[in-house]
Amino acid sequence: VHFLIFRTAETGNRHLFSTLDTACVFFYAIPALLGSALVLLDLAGDLPEDLFRPGRVFSKGLFLAGLYLAMFSNLYGSAIFAVYLGCRLLYALIGSLRRKASLASFCRTEAMRLAALGLWFMALLSEALGGRGAGASLRGESFAAALQGVGQMLGQVSLPFWALILVLLALILVILLKDRGAAGPGRLLLLCAASGVLTAVFILLLSAVVNPAYVRRPDAAFGAFFFLFLFLFTGLAGALRRWERLGLLLPLVLLVAASAVNTKAMTFADSNCLDLPSRVCMDVDNALIDQLLQAQEQGQTEAVVLCMDSDNDWNNWPQATDLLGQILADGLYKHGVLSRPMTVTLQPSEEFNQTFGLTFTSGEY
Repeated sequence: VHFLIFRTAETGNRHLFSTLDTACVFFYAIPALLGSALVLLDLAGDLPEDLFRPGRVFSKGLFLAGLYLAMFSNLYGSAIFAVYLGCRLLYALIGSLRRKASLASFCRTEAMRLAALGLWFMALLSEALGGRGAGASLRGESFAAALQGVGQMLGQVSLPFWALILVLLALILVILLKDRGAAGPGRLLLLCAASGVLTAVFILLLSAVVNPAYVRRPDAAFGAFFFLFLFLFTGLAGALRRWERLGLLLPLVLLVAASAVNTKAMTFADSNCLDLPSRVCMDVDNALIDQLLQAQEQGQTEAVVLCMDSDNDWNNWPQATDLLGQILADGLYKHGVLSRPMTVTLQPSEEFNQTFGLTFTSGEY
């Protein structure tokens, strides 16, 4: 279904897993998937509730490694599990107070989730004090730009996906009305809805602080869509339990949805923030490597390498002058392509653009 969200007939399909470039797959998409997986594992009861007790050392170690990677990845991805934990803990605390249980009993029962949420607050503090978070602040104009970005993203959501949302919302409403006072999916639906709304608010505020353009990116907004899916399909599962014959329609719905995903343009969008043909991307990369190899043959230990001039305010992103050159040289040396270390400076060049037919407009990616 995630391929259906932003489907249009005129453009490449900017699906929910699409990213600006390959680096963002590791920085945004994978952490978001890891946080989502932890949510699903906790809902299934597969996370170690007895984390601080002896036994199951290997499985607990795997959980701690996954938790560390999820929480210290980036705030867009880590917020998925953290917001869910906060909502679940609040729900558990309210239940504990109603039962008149002690606070100590609540903390013992929820020790694993409390520790995991505490770890996220440590990551949040670390992000706020260093890196791109240093000096960042929420300004009125940036918040307004982020809100405008949300409107633009919602405007890009395809009509088939809106139709799917409305049908599933109608089913959920019917189920909630019929199951009032009875055991049903209401508690889980409430948890998903609360987590989704709070995650969306967090993404909005974080984007307003970091860069309002981020709110339009599927890999950054993944958490909000994840909880929307969880909410909708929890309702669908409840409807199938109540009306089993609805299952007869699922293969047809799947066929229609899969057919609707196909577009006249590229069906599965590349991770390519400049929308360049893949052949051109390879030629540009090879041009940088060839310049380094030529400098090595000439006995140079310092080299100025010409690169694309993308005419933006992000240090010439995606070929950032303060990052890419030295990273590329170090990587080639590590893998034996270069025989010795080299100090590299990237120099944006309009001539380089003309060589590969690159044209850019000033803006942010």
